[in-house]
Amino acid sequence: MRGVCDHQNCVNSVAGNEVRVLVLALLLAGGCSKSPDEKWASPESKYPTFTSLDKPSPKNQELLPVEVVKLENADIDTVLNLYQRLSGRTVIRSPNLPKATVTLAPANPVNVLKALQMLDTALAQNQITMIPQGSDVIKAVPQSAAGTEAVPACQLKPEELPESSSYTHYVVRLRHLKPRDVAQALQPFAKCPNSILGIDSASTIILRDYAVNVRRMLQVLEDLENKAEPLGNGPKASFSSRLDGMNGANTNAPRARTR
Repeated sequence: MRGVCDHQNCVNSVAGNEVRVLVLALLLAGGCSKSPDEKWASPESKYPTFTSLDKPSPKNQELLPVEVVKLENADIDTVLNLYQRLSGRTVIRSPNLPKATVTLAPANPVNVLKALQMLDTALAQNQITMIPQGSDVIKAVPQSAAGTEAVPACQLKPEELPESSSYTHYVVRLRHLKPRDVAQALQPFAKCPNSILGIDSASTIILRDYAVNVRRMLQVLEDLENKAEPLGNGPKASFSSRLDGMNGANTNAPRARTR
C-alpha cells in the first residue's frame, strides 16, 4: 500500500510540475508576442495630454457635461486637481500661490480645450498662471513670476488664438517698423509685466502675455505694418501672410528688414 501511495504522489508531483511549466511558457509567449514598439510605447501614446493652446482635434473636441467643469467657491487645490484631470498633465504647484476661491458655471457643455481655457482665465483673475512644460507637466505659478518661466513658442496663427487668459509666447518679425517704436504702441494692450520685448537689430518683437492680449496686439501690429510704406519698389506682403510663417509654421519665411 505504501508503494502505491509513493507512486501516486510521484505522478501528482510530475503533473504539477508540468502544469507550472506550461503556465510559465504561456506567460512568456504572451509577453514576447508584443512588438518592441508596443512594449516600450511612450505614455503619451496611451494617455493623451492637452493644453489650452492646442490646435482643435477629435480628441479635444468631445463635449463634457456642465457638471464636470462647474465649480462653486472651490479652493485653488480643487481647481488645480480638476485642471490635472482634464489636461492629463501633472500639475506642479508653486509654493507661494495666492489663496483664492473660484466659481465657474459654464452656460453650455464645453470641450476639453474650452474647459482648460476657462480655467486659465479663472486662475488668471486670481493672479495664477499656467505654464506647460514638456508633454506631460504643467506648472502653476504666480502671475508675477510668469515672465521668468520658459514658455513654449505658440504654433497657432493669430486668428486661432483663443479669447482666454492662456499664457503664451509669440515671435513677430517686422519689415517696416522699428520694434522699439512698436513696443510703445502695444504697451496699453499688455496685461503681464515686461511682456513686450523689441529687438531692433533683428527687427523682431517678442510677446509674452495672455492669448487674448497677444491677439489684440497682433491686430494692432497688422494695422500698423500694412499701413507702412514698403521698402524699395518691391511688392508689399500682407502682415497676416508673413505671420503664418512665424513660430515654426514655415521655416522659409522671408528675413525681416529694418526701415
